[in-house]
Amino acid sequence: MRLNFPIFLLSISLSFQLQSQTLPSGFNISTYIEGVNLPTQMVEAPDGRIFIAEKDGGIRIVENGLLLQEPFYTVETETPGERGITGLLLHPEFEINGYVYIYYTIPDSNRNQLLRVQSAGNTAIPGSEEVIFDFDPMWAAWHNGGGMVFDNAGDLILGVGDGTGGIHASQLLTTLGKIIRIHDDGSIPLDNPFIDITEEHLKAIYALGIRNPYSMAIQRSTGRIFFNDVGSETWEEVNEVIVGGHYGWNAIEGPIQPDDEAPEDYQEPIFAYDHSQGCAVVGASFYEPEEPIFPEVYQGMYFFMEHCLGSIFYLDPNTYESTLFVEGLQFPNSLLTLKDGSMLISEIYNNRILRLEYSGNGAPYIVDQPNDVLAVVGEEASFFVAAQGEGSLTYQWFKDGEFIQNANSAALQIENVNLDDTGNQYYCEITNSNGTIESDLCELTVLDGTRPSISIIEPSLGATYSAGDTLWFSAEVMDEEDGMIPNSDWEWNIFFHHNVHKHPALVDLTGVSSGYYVIPDQGEVATDVWFNVGLTAHDSQGLISTQEVEVHPNYVNFEVHSNPKGLSFKLDGSERFAGQNILSVANMRRSLSADLFKISDDKLW
Repeated sequence: MRLNFPIFLLSISLSFQLQSQTLPSGFNISTYIEGVNLPTQMVEAPDGRIFIAEKDGGIRIVENGLLLQEPFYTVETETPGERGITGLLLHPEFEINGYVYIYYTIPDSNRNQLLRVQSAGNTAIPGSEEVIFDFDPMWAAWHNGGGMVFDNAGDLILGVGDGTGGIHASQLLTTLGKIIRIHDDGSIPLDNPFIDITEEHLKAIYALGIRNPYSMAIQRSTGRIFFNDVGSETWEEVNEVIVGGHYGWNAIEGPIQPDDEAPEDYQEPIFAYDHSQGCAVVGASFYEPEEPIFPEVYQGMYFFMEHCLGSIFYLDPNTYESTLFVEGLQFPNSLLTLKDGSMLISEIYNNRILRLEYSGNGAPYIVDQPNDVLAVVGEEASFFVAAQGEGSLTYQWFKDGEFIQNANSAALQIENVNLDDTGNQYYCEITNSNGTIESDLCELTVLDGTRPSISIIEPSLGATYSAGDTLWFSAEVMDEEDGMIPNSDWEWNIFFHHNVHKHPALVDLTGVSSGYYVIPDQGEVATDVWFNVGLTAHDSQGLISTQEVEVHPNYVNFEVHSNPKGLSFKLDGSERFAGQNILSVANMRRSLSADLFKISDDKLW
């Protein structure tokens, strides 16, 4: 038996750079689609269309390689932390019924919902919305989960995060921290494992003891379902869905340790890695396409990704051995194997989808084409091409078809541009021992003007915060030519940073000169965290400026004491010992649990 109670800590006086990917020989990766806003999940329709969920509520469609301008559907949601759309799924009989399932956060209600809409071509039928399932309130804006599949029997399996309420993950009193199983209409199967000991919607619980099951995939040939459970302080897990299984959270994280007490029906991770090897396991896909093009060694493998390191791995579902596959991605978060044998990868903060293919040869290919550049007189203009291929690559840039001396790298810098440079066109030729490829043309435009000047008033430089504080922001933007820039041409973004990765707190906010964001007092309990408040503005000529301010936390130290001294307890699911000094973000709510009885020095306490 454990006692569980919260600790409330009081404050007391005491732009991305593109990079090269590393791939196995014969594979190539390229930009498939750009311009999707924070893409979270992807699914393929039987006719080859790709449905993409945007975190802020949009469902977009890619048809014949083109991103359609009109969204398929837009759901009203909220995006602080990990909230928004985090789950997307098509019905197994989508060709017949057109059902699309959306797992998202309901605004101002602190809980998630599973919604079903019906398609009519490339848009949803107005009024077709049906609420399939309502989930219990969360503690905070993190750990939403959202991985879901239809199993081979046609039932929907969905992973629900603990909502930062880790102590509830192992309890049958809430849907938080669970795998649920429902029929396609939201009704509950009568053979669910806990149906006789739970009430109402809790009868949908299929497995428990889970933290943040953001990604899930099914191996259709066997019916096995794997899910990734994003870890806390120490471990990342890949698990297999087992009926009635208990995955240990929040008492156990990662492989069970000698001092851990396994719960009934405990399920050990089939694979786990610690945080010396990354920070968040995401993306799930079995490689079983209709037309496999990857070599034989990859057939039937389970592919997953490491979000912070930007890597893809594949796991043998029989031996559970993991192998590094791709490196050099930028915060990837979802994977999709297409029927044609290629694979799609979303990079959430780059707002793009990449395509991974196998060609069998090592000729060079272009991952990212160079873009047009708009510069001001006297500035440096930079063009960049990202390419891959077998062996070493050589680069050569051309201007208006003419060879540029010493322009032989992936980047081309043109210093001190002037008005005469306007209209110049550039391209790059990339070569290796297997062939040559040319990039697209890109054009330089030079303006005789100035960029907007941004002055962020709040937060000020050096500002700090405590959990639960209101983070106010405001600014002024001036331009020498235009004067005061209206806030309709501003865009605010606030990101919550943890170590090397980040989460959107408030994104794409336009039309305001000031505002606020309430910092959660529950959720991420690490101390290497901060907020970045950024403002981008553009003038009438299209010139853009960005200004950012970092806001770091206030800290407090605390100790938990025991009698006798030095007894162990769980703090946010991790083992600690009484008397240890613990650093925390000020005012952050923490979860502490301890055994009701302890044996120390051969005595029962």
